[in-house]
Amino acid sequence: MSVDQFGINHLNVGHDPSCPVLRGTVDDAPDVLRAAAAAGGPILIVLGDFEGGAE
Repeated sequence: MSVDQFGINHLNVGHDPSCPVLRGTVDDAPDVLRAAAAAGGPILIVLGDFEGGAE
């Protein structure tokens, strides 16, 4: 997890290539919510595909 210049937490979730979430077999929302809850503090969750630049 990292914090940007505005104090916003960013959590990047990586998955093994064989993971059913990564392959689209199961929904990723529960994984995102579990990770957000474990991170603590204020958080904004954006679900969906992101085709932006690298961080």
